[in-house]
Amino acid sequence: MLERALDVGVPCASVTGDEVYGGDRHLRLWLESREQSFVLAVAKNEPLWWQGPTYVRADKIAESLPARAWRRL
Repeated sequence: MLERALDVGVPCASVTGDEVYGGDRHLRLWLESREQSFVLAVAKNEPLWWQGPTYVRADKIAESLPARAWRRL
Protein backbone atom coordinates (compact mmCIF):
# COMPACT_ATOMS: atom_id res chain seq x y z
CA MET A 1 0.00 0.00 0.00
CA LEU A 2 2.80 2.39 0.89
CA GLU A 3 4.65 1.61 -2.33
CA ARG A 4 1.54 2.24 -4.44
CA ALA A 5 0.87 5.55 -2.67
CA LEU A 6 4.43 6.79 -3.13
CA ASP A 7 4.56 5.58 -6.74
CA VAL A 8 1.50 7.65 -7.70
CA GLY A 9 2.89 10.75 -5.99
CA VAL A 10 0.84 10.97 -2.78
CA PRO A 11 2.60 13.72 -0.79
CA CYS A 12 4.63 12.23 2.04
CA ALA A 13 7.16 14.23 4.03
CA SER A 14 8.11 11.18 6.10
CA VAL A 15 6.99 7.68 7.02
CA THR A 16 6.49 6.87 10.70
CA GLY A 17 5.86 3.57 12.40
CA ASP A 18 6.06 1.64 15.62
CA GLU A 19 8.49 -1.09 16.64
CA VAL A 20 6.72 -3.71 14.51
CA TYR A 21 7.56 -1.76 11.34
CA GLY A 22 10.94 -0.61 12.67
CA GLY A 23 11.93 -4.24 13.17
CA ASP A 24 11.43 -4.91 9.47
CA ARG A 25 14.93 -4.42 8.04
CA HIS A 26 13.66 -4.85 4.48
CA LEU A 27 11.22 -1.97 4.97
CA ARG A 28 13.96 0.29 6.34
CA LEU A 29 16.29 -0.54 3.46
CA TRP A 30 13.50 -0.04 0.94
CA LEU A 31 12.70 3.41 2.35
CA GLU A 32 16.41 4.32 2.27
CA SER A 33 16.69 3.13 -1.35
CA ARG A 34 13.84 5.49 -2.27
CA GLU A 35 15.50 8.31 -0.30
CA GLN A 36 12.25 8.54 1.67
CA SER A 37 12.55 10.17 5.10
CA PHE A 38 11.33 7.93 7.90
CA VAL A 39 11.13 7.58 11.68
CA LEU A 40 10.56 4.03 12.86
CA ALA A 41 10.79 2.81 16.45
CA VAL A 42 13.15 -0.12 16.96
CA ALA A 43 13.71 -2.54 19.81
CA LYS A 44 16.72 -1.75 21.97
CA ASN A 45 18.44 -4.94 20.82
CA GLU A 46 17.82 -4.30 17.09
CA PRO A 47 21.15 -4.53 15.23
CA LEU A 48 21.74 -1.38 13.18
CA TRP A 49 24.57 -0.30 10.92
CA TRP A 50 26.80 2.11 12.81
CA GLN A 51 29.82 3.97 11.44
CA GLY A 52 30.35 1.65 8.52
CA PRO A 53 29.23 -1.87 7.78
CA THR A 54 29.25 -2.91 11.44
CA TYR A 55 26.09 -3.90 13.29
CA VAL A 56 25.61 -2.46 16.78
CA ARG A 57 22.58 -2.76 19.09
CA ALA A 58 20.32 0.30 19.03
CA ASP A 59 20.66 0.87 22.80
CA LYS A 60 24.47 0.82 22.55
CA ILE A 61 24.35 3.44 19.79
CA ALA A 62 22.06 5.64 21.90
CA GLU A 63 24.34 5.28 24.93
CA SER A 64 27.39 6.29 22.91
CA LEU A 65 25.92 9.61 21.77
CA PRO A 66 26.76 12.76 23.76
CA ALA A 67 23.99 14.54 25.66
CA ARG A 68 24.04 17.39 23.13
CA ALA A 69 22.91 14.93 20.42
CA TRP A 70 19.49 14.68 22.06
CA ARG A 71 16.67 17.19 21.90
CA ARG A 72 13.31 16.94 23.65
CA LEU A 73 10.40 17.69 21.33
